[in-house]
Amino acid sequence: MSNASTDSVWYGMLETSKFKTVVIRDDSLPENLSGRIYLYNADRDQIVEYVESIVNPKLRPLTDKERSEAVKACEKKFKATRKKFLSEHSSRSNILNLKSEAAGPVAKSKELIDDDVDVDLDDELDDEWDDDDEEMSA
Repeated sequence: MSNASTDSVWYGMLETSKFKTVVIRDDSLPENLSGRIYLYNADRDQIVEYVESIVNPKLRPLTDKERSEAVKACEKKFKATRKKFLSEHSSRSNILNLKSEAAGPVAKSKELIDDDVDVDLDDELDDEWDDDDEEMSA
């Protein structure tokens, strides 16, 4: 895959022991998390997130004949899927931006002035009951 042409779209074949499918890498898609890559999977008609270190060894460039067949078979579907993906990704990004703005730092409140008068209540309270106090409470 590192042999990609100067085009921003690369057509290749993903080959595993169980299947092989045409994939398309589009450099105009949004960047993904480090170590991950978005590829259009023709069999699934979806843009799928792959772990780059796992998928790269299983990719090969298409021959000229395979590429022309893939372009004919996949280009319209790919463009429609890419448009939908970019729209959804943009919406998701906007939501994340709104959440991050909403969860931004709280404005500092004005400093409170402590104008309370401290009263020492220990002197005013008597911990022991007098007999007179007991009669009054009854």
